[in-house]
Amino acid sequence: MNETGGNHSPRTVFTVDLNPTQRMKSTAAGSTGERPFFEIISSLRYWVLHTMTLTSIFLADFLFVSTGLAYEDFGATPPDADFYAFLKL
Repeated sequence: MNETGGNHSPRTVFTVDLNPTQRMKSTAAGSTGERPFFEIISSLRYWVLHTMTLTSIFLADFLFVSTGLAYEDFGATPPDADFYAFLKL
């Protein structure tokens, strides 16, 4: 038995350094070496990258559908094709 009253040796379960450049370490569960999630979403680099990426994906999808390329590539009829066919009768 040790001084804590248990049969196992005392281990550090979780330590946090107040220095933001250092990683949080968990010795009980193991460490993956990855950055903490809060550190990632609070960085300017994350928001610049995702703002550019998500905006370009949205713009590309909008142009792909609005120009009719999506309907031509997948062989589908545009949603207004039946309406115009009805008007030609």
